Amino acid sequence: MIDSPMSLHTPRSYDHSLKIWVLSKNQTMLDALQISLSKSGVFSFDVGLAPELGSQSWTEERPPSIVMVDVQHAEGDSSGVDKLAQESRSLSKIRRLFPRTTCISVTLESANMSSVEHGLSLGCTGHLNLSESLLPSDIDTQLHLAMSAQAKISGLMQRCQELQHQSQTDALTGLYNRRFFDVKIRSHLGGSKRHGQPLSLIILDINGFKQINDRFGHLLGDQVLCELSRTLIKSSRVDDTICRIGGDEFALLLPMTDSKGAAVVAERIHKRLEELKLAVTNGGRLRIEASMGIATMRAKDDAESLFSRADDSLYHSKIKSTNVAAAQ
Repeated sequence: MIDSPMSLHTPRSYDHSLKIWVLSKNQTMLDALQISLSKSGVFSFDVGLAPELGSQSWTEERPPSIVMVDVQHAEGDSSGVDKLAQESRSLSKIRRLFPRTTCISVTLESANMSSVEHGLSLGCTGHLNLSESLLPSDIDTQLHLAMSAQAKISGLMQRCQELQHQSQTDALTGLYNRRFFDVKIRSHLGGSKRHGQPLSLIILDINGFKQINDRFGHLLGDQVLCELSRTLIKSSRVDDTICRIGGDEFALLLPMTDSKGAAVVAERIHKRLEELKLAVTNGGRLRIEASMGIATMRAKDDAESLFSRADDSLYHSKIKSTNVAAAQ
């Protein structure tokens, strides 16, 4: 007796039940998937239509393992454009909420190149043609290959996010760096002008920081920078942007904040710094002092002019005395 292809096929076991969403209005497609998956020997699966875009099920349910997208469009079907748009919106939401979910394009008949290309453009990592000649091993192989590809893509995306974070972050303090500041100040300026909202900038540097490094060493200097960073975080709001833009120079972007509000923030920072004392090697206590310059956006300001006015204010505050703030 010759074994049939089904009896020769040993399906893979998966770590959990495969939850499968189907992006299709075609009940025949859903029925065909149920039958094909049953024949494939996938041990545990749950197939259902993806929730409507506005449904609360998107966040309440367990994320799908796989999303199967119906990419078969009948020629001359006037609803084809609307269907493509709906698929694209649904998949965009899936990608945002469930970045590790695998997407596979599906057709009921032999797929033409345009259907496969459409699936690829939507981000699908595999394709299934649910024809009568489809072998159980074909389904299992496609599921495995698509899920493996998605796992690699997810890993690459996570690595890209890590690299992006590193490129925008100061390694010592954990604050944003100058590169991020240069982008953010332009973004805030554009948004503030567009919505008619105030924007203020505080530039701060540590008084006598070079002497601290020379006298007590760079390890204590690093500690001073980190303690100041924590003080700035405690003194600011969630919407504020805090950056280390130079050696001992920091910048605070304060959206929806006028000059009086910025002065309040500066005073809050000063009070926290007055309470902060760091232990040094000779048994003494080191007080951190800082000077600040404040500038509030004017109608004709660009990033350079706003920064320049805050920098000028910082210069004048350092001339006056230590631990002061000046505004322009």
